[in-house]
Amino acid sequence: MLLENTADSPFPFEESLNGRLFTRREDLSDDIRLLLGTNALHAMLNGTWGTITHLAEEYKVSRTFIYSLANGLKQIGQLLFKEASTLVSGALYREHAIEAMLSLRFEVRGSIGGTSTAMNRFDCELSSTGSISQTIAQIGGLLQR
Repeated sequence: MLLENTADSPFPFEESLNGRLFTRREDLSDDIRLLLGTNALHAMLNGTWGTITHLAEEYKVSRTFIYSLANGLKQIGQLLFKEASTLVSGALYREHAIEAMLSLRFEVRGSIGGTSTAMNRFDCELSSTGSISQTIAQIGGLLQR
C-alpha cells in the first residue's frame, strides 16, 4: 500500500486554512446561533442532561462552541437584569475563579475533574475541565518565562 505524498497534493493542508484556526460557517446564521445559545442555556439552568451533546451533533458543531454561546448569553443576561448596585466586574469573578481553581488543584491536590465539579457546585466561572486545563497551562507557561 502506497501512501500519497501530501507535498504532491494540489491542495496542501496548510494552504486550505489560510492561517486561521477556525472558520465562521456561513450556514450558521445569527438566528441559529441565538437558538443554540438559548437552548443550551435553558438546559444548563435546568440541569437537563444530553441537550448540549444533541445540539452539537444536530448542527455539527463542537460542544465547546455551544457552551461559549450559552455562557455569553448568560453573562449578557446577568448584566442586563442585575441591579446597578450589585454589579461586580467580570475581572473580579474571573480572579475568584482562578484562585479557587489553583487552590483546589494544587493545595487540595484534586484532579481536574474534581476541581471542575467543586467549581460548578459554587457557580464559579471557568469551571469546565477544558478551561481549567487551559488556564493552568497558561499560568505554567507564564511561570516558566
